[in-house]
Amino acid sequence: MFKRKSSSITRTLSSASFSLTEPPKSRRWIWGVCLLALILLGVVYTLRADSFSPEIALRNSIESLKQENQRLAQELKQQVMNFQHEQATREALERQLATQSEELKKARKDLSFYRENIVR
Repeated sequence: MFKRKSSSITRTLSSASFSLTEPPKSRRWIWGVCLLALILLGVVYTLRADSFSPEIALRNSIESLKQENQRLAQELKQQVMNFQHEQATREALERQLATQSEELKKARKDLSFYRENIVR
């Protein structure tokens, strides 16, 4: 009795340890395919077309420089428009200040005239 129980336990333990140490063949096949795909992706990434062709790399850099140039031109136009708006606003405020200061001078002159006439 003891012998049979012992042998079934050892059989169970040995099959469990075998399953822990070595994955089934289907798992090995999947891992192999995944590893091969990763290696292939790495090779394709490092051997891109622009690394072989200087014309393609030059064309790409020219395109990126053109886009950067267009972006900077847009930014410059926007800054010029902002500057013109600020300048027009400043001139309008200066004209308004000048008219208000003239009105203030006139009001002070009238006030001093009325004070002199009322006091006399």
